[in-house]
Amino acid sequence: MVGEILENLWDGINLPEAVDRSFPLLAMALPDYFYFVFAICLLVSFCVIVFYAKRHPIPHFRPKKSDVGLVSFLLLFVSGAVAFITTGALDVDFDKEKLEKKMKESQNKVQSDGDSGEAVGGGAAAGATGGSSNSNIPDDVPDEVRSAFEGK
Repeated sequence: MVGEILENLWDGINLPEAVDRSFPLLAMALPDYFYFVFAICLLVSFCVIVFYAKRHPIPHFRPKKSDVGLVSFLLLFVSGAVAFITTGALDVDFDKEKLEKKMKESQNKVQSDGDSGEAVGGGAAAGATGGSSNSNIPDDVPDEVRSAFEGK
C-alpha cells in the first residue's frame, strides 16, 4: 500500500481522496530536483553545524549538545524550505511559443483598447484621446504644464 502511494506520488498521478485526507503532506507534489537541492542544502547545513559546534577553541565555552541539536533541527527545516522555494522557482516552464502568443494577445488587447477611444492610462493619454482633462487640472498650473497635459 505504501509503495503504491509513493509510486503514484512519484509519477504525478492524483492520489485518492482518502489519502489526501489522511496524509495531506503525501498528496503535495514536490518539484523536480527537490531531493538533489535538499541534499546540497543538508550538506551545507552539516558544515554550518560542525563549525557552530567547534567554533570556540576552549571546550568550556563551546555550545552544549542541546544547543547544537536545536540549531540542527532548525537548519533541517530551513534547508527544506530553501530547497522547495529554489526548485519551485527553477521549475518554471519557459515555452517560447506560449510566451509569444501571450505577448501578441496582450498587444492586440492594448491596441484594440486604444482604437475604441477609451483612455488606457491617465494624464496625457486621457487628453490625447479626446477626453476633457481640463476639469482635472487646477487653475494655478502654468500654461506649459497645462499644454503638456492637453497634448497641444
